[in-house]
Amino acid sequence: MVLCQARDSRTDELIDLRLRRVQKACGQLCYTSAANLIGRRVETAPNASNVEEDEATVEGRRMEMALNFFQSKRNPTAGTRRCPVPEWKAHGFNKHETCGACSSHIEQMRTTACAADVVTDKVETHEYHIMYGVFLLPLRQAPHPVKILEIGLGCDMHYEPGASASLWPKLLPNAEIWMAEHDAACVQESVKRGWLPGIHTLTGDQSDPAVQQRWIQESGGAFDAVIDDGGHSNWQIRSTFAALWPTIKPGGFYFVEDMQAGRNSGWPQLTPRDHEAVFSDIIQSWIEQLTIERGNWRPSAGKHPLPADVAFIACQREACVIAKACKGAPASEDGK
Repeated sequence: MVLCQARDSRTDELIDLRLRRVQKACGQLCYTSAANLIGRRVETAPNASNVEEDEATVEGRRMEMALNFFQSKRNPTAGTRRCPVPEWKAHGFNKHETCGACSSHIEQMRTTACAADVVTDKVETHEYHIMYGVFLLPLRQAPHPVKILEIGLGCDMHYEPGASASLWPKLLPNAEIWMAEHDAACVQESVKRGWLPGIHTLTGDQSDPAVQQRWIQESGGAFDAVIDDGGHSNWQIRSTFAALWPTIKPGGFYFVEDMQAGRNSGWPQLTPRDHEAVFSDIIQSWIEQLTIERGNWRPSAGKHPLPADVAFIACQREACVIAKACKGAPASEDGK
């Protein structure tokens, strides 16, 4: 839960509402953890009983607050937000080629992102340029224009929305890019301000089955890559994967970011289904099914059946990529 640092009193009101929702859903401990995570030091939680009566008032201001958010002065982050030193430099090498065949793609991903006016947390806070450099950048040599869906525009981040949305066209100039976001007002304003040129947008709750099917119908499915950088709760990740994995083309990739949130007590898991399974545990079960003969599985390994057509799973710190086997036909909205 990372919220805009440039806040006024009405923004604080919306933040307070969100915190009260957290408190109502999972109690005082979750409330305190979430408040501390965004710098709200609290001794006691507010009364959550009036959440419903506040919602109509606060939610009615969402568009007005979105406009106010975008009118806030936004300073470019290039040169001010620190990108991590690449490993080959940290080890004293002069050329990235010394780190292996894939390092040029990894470094290109990192340097392109770091040079942007708004630096995505994919390279500033995390090191996701590793998996995207290895698996996503080679799609530039694909024999057809690639199609990518990313979930999460970054409307709740401490920098302006669309940091990664503006990055993908630079790295994959011929790609068809789709961005999905739960905050429709933020998407509308981002489009209005010209921050998403050439980007197709989808809106709605990623864990809602009706929304998932609408996204597939509106986009046409058949993705070369899907990136889940959405809400990060276990159920959001699980349900979205179940809906969108069939739409991945053979040889395509499904990326899941911020998996550390699945067992982080400071990250609210707001529904009972979030506690049914941690997505990292599911991934580890799938890896065992891929790498160990069935008769030698641990008793718990078969609890989460491996999805059809998984070729391999590769993980780095806080994230994994699931690759689809190069066989069969790509799934699309009509199932043909």
